[in-house]
Amino acid sequence: MDNFIPDSQNIDGKSSKTGHALATSTDNNYDAPSETLTPTQNNKRKLIFIGLALVLVSGVLATLYFANKKAPAVTPTTSKVKVRLNWVNNPQFTGMYIAADKGFYAAEGLDVTLMEAEDSTDVNKEVADGVVDYGVSTPLEIILARDGGKKVKGIAAIFQTSAYSIVTKKSASIKTPSDFKGKVLGGLGDNNQAKVTYAALISNAGLQLTDAVVKGVDFDVVKVFTENQADSADIYRTDQTYLLDQAHVPYDQLFPEQFGFAIYGDTLIASDKTISTNPSQTKAFVKATLKGWQYAIDHEAEALVIVKKHANELYKDPAYVKFGLSGTLPLIKTTGNLPLGSMQFVPWNRAYEGVQQSGQLKTSFDPADAYTSEFVK
Repeated sequence: MDNFIPDSQNIDGKSSKTGHALATSTDNNYDAPSETLTPTQNNKRKLIFIGLALVLVSGVLATLYFANKKAPAVTPTTSKVKVRLNWVNNPQFTGMYIAADKGFYAAEGLDVTLMEAEDSTDVNKEVADGVVDYGVSTPLEIILARDGGKKVKGIAAIFQTSAYSIVTKKSASIKTPSDFKGKVLGGLGDNNQAKVTYAALISNAGLQLTDAVVKGVDFDVVKVFTENQADSADIYRTDQTYLLDQAHVPYDQLFPEQFGFAIYGDTLIASDKTISTNPSQTKAFVKATLKGWQYAIDHEAEALVIVKKHANELYKDPAYVKFGLSGTLPLIKTTGNLPLGSMQFVPWNRAYEGVQQSGQLKTSFDPADAYTSEFVK
């Protein structure tokens, strides 16, 4: 490039016009020769300006392009997850239906299949053996499972208050556990939880286990009372009193938490292996499930519509489903500022002691080993 001085400036930096005389001293005036550019120089200058303009425009366009270019969409990895319930589809699992239908599971990268309980289902064994990824159990069953060598843990207590209660025939005049003396106490289907609950209530009342007879009875609580199979029966308070009401069977009801046996109810479980090897998935599953339950609490009318869609044939009566949901939601809520699903040592220790009192505990272990609170925040 040839060196030249632009028209708009003189040699000492002051403004001038090409061809005008430049005075450098008041004592020595002379006419400075004007600079005239040749056609070749003019063309070069034009090319330089055009080149600079093109570079500038290109830079601006590139900046705009990359600033507005969207990053490619990333498809999240979806994990297929199987969950075993501990009963058939009903309001007891409303939060999980909502988490599935509202996309809460999907948002956490989970494709969840909810599987109803079957006659021979052992939820804790299936989870421990890896047949399913997660399940719904109870602290009493979890403690019995760990006692039997099944490595499962509670990961969130859905029912902050156990739904278990004891109904008694009106004619038996049982108002408190102290009245169990000399009575026949029925456990629906001869289940272990009934044995533990009765043992705890009998002990808390200052009685001996031999002061009453605990025996297995029919699964149908109405039959238990109408056929005089026992003076009492253990039930899920959320829905089974509805059956007694519909059959016009008079009864009284005892709530274990009012007599020193306050424990958690339905609890999400995972195997020790899953917890240690896949904590991110476990956390995502718990988070989405609890979000579903919170949604149910906040939108009960909509929750009712959703659970009706999922309900088993045994729960096709709309009034039955409504009764069940209304009875369930209060048991899910926590006290104070604790988040949904919270677990603390005292209720777990109380459940452990109940299993001991029933004579079913074969080994000794720390109740804290039966659960973990790391996934509830």
